[in-house]
Amino acid sequence: MIICTHINYIPENMLPHFTLSMKDFYSIEDSCRNELVAGVKNEMGKFLNKGEYIYIAVNNPLLSILLFEASWLKGVTPVPINPGSTIPEITSMLGKVHSRYLITDFDFEVPSGIDRISVTDLFNNVLRNPISESVNAPDLHIPTYQGEACILFTSGTTGCAKAVSLNFRFLNYAFQRAAKCFHFVSNESTILSLPLFHIGGFSIWFRAMLANQQLFIPASLKADSINQIIDCCPVGYLSVVPTQLNMGQFNLDSLKKIKAILVGGAKLSPEIYNEYLKNEVRLYKVYGATETAAFCCVLTPDEGKLNPQAAGNPLDGVEIRILNSTLYSSDNRQTVGEIGIQLQDMPGEYLNDPGASAQNYKNGYFLPGDIGYLNPEGFLFIHARIDDLINSGGEKIFPDEIEMVLNRLNGVVDSTVLGIPDSKWGEAVVAVLQISDDFRIESLNEGMGKFLSKYKIPKKLFLTREPIFNTLGKKNRSDLRAKILSGLFSEYIPR
Repeated sequence: MIICTHINYIPENMLPHFTLSMKDFYSIEDSCRNELVAGVKNEMGKFLNKGEYIYIAVNNPLLSILLFEASWLKGVTPVPINPGSTIPEITSMLGKVHSRYLITDFDFEVPSGIDRISVTDLFNNVLRNPISESVNAPDLHIPTYQGEACILFTSGTTGCAKAVSLNFRFLNYAFQRAAKCFHFVSNESTILSLPLFHIGGFSIWFRAMLANQQLFIPASLKADSINQIIDCCPVGYLSVVPTQLNMGQFNLDSLKKIKAILVGGAKLSPEIYNEYLKNEVRLYKVYGATETAAFCCVLTPDEGKLNPQAAGNPLDGVEIRILNSTLYSSDNRQTVGEIGIQLQDMPGEYLNDPGASAQNYKNGYFLPGDIGYLNPEGFLFIHARIDDLINSGGEKIFPDEIEMVLNRLNGVVDSTVLGIPDSKWGEAVVAVLQISDDFRIESLNEGMGKFLSKYKIPKKLFLTREPIFNTLGKKNRSDLRAKILSGLFSEYIPR
């Protein structure tokens, strides 16, 4: 695999012995990269033993990739951590997987018993010392790479991240499913458009390795940096989250040149989805989770034109069932219920978290926490997250029904509907609105009254001009609920 960076990614003070940019350095020969990986492996061997875990909290994806490859050659398991996490979040993650060391370029407090290793010092040591050996790039198809590949943490939309152990065999199966769907060709190109510490970014890189694709690493994950690559380079694949498409962050003409644009991680507005398809943008909806090694369902553009509301069609080897209250398979394919996913070699538990394991893995199925149904043709439709379902006065209310109406109204950039404790209703329906300068209360009242049943109209509205989603385009309702109860939003009660 050729790693091609759009800019010189590593600061010059970390490359005292090289005058070439990293773009040139990685474009010469694989042996150069392999020698550097060998040097990192040897440096890691000074403090790590085979079979151990190593925390990696590095913002530079190029360095992260080198650390991952060196870890595998050393026989240790990398545990990437989001460097932007809060101290409590990092402490929680470090408590799930036992490691003695953290490689990082950030200065944050770590629990006692864990030694911090500067990534700058580590690579400077490698570059200062002659590299006495060269190694071949890891061949991830061979039997020796069937052990643990990495530990990834779920994005934690419920507010509590869980540690998922992914082995090489399971990741290989995921790659084979994707390759059969997208017909990968050697030397195609893809962009590392999502962070490596999440399954989305990790799987982009992993697929690129196995498919022998060219991997473009942008200067940052912001749309401007990704647009620079799209505008000047032949890009075959791009992965995005719905928020990026909803906000129109990409050049439409440039998107049309891309073979496949994968969008997942959250719900995409049907209107925006249809608009992209009408403009001949090859948009593929994908559905999956960390626990399924990224997507396990795909909706092709042609399928999307016929079933725009569908989340996708299960790929080969993927079994999806709608489970009833006793968590056994239901034969009624139109029944709305909890979604269960079954895959070969799928991990059956989280690390050091028996409570979450018992909740999300039952009777051989992984339960992602979504409510939906399969239509007669086998397409999966998602209604809502189980935790998001609102019970107000005995009525079961799906938030996405209300959000679809609110998001169409003038001046509403985005919305999140949720339930908060209420003495009269049990749960009261409320909505947090991200608004623009065009927002008018009058048109909001009129639109809600016209398109929503009375019991679905939010009892209270909370207004903000700040984004109400995280960096992956997901809405953390627990966080928003806490902000509401703390009085951090402006409150409005509809007429």
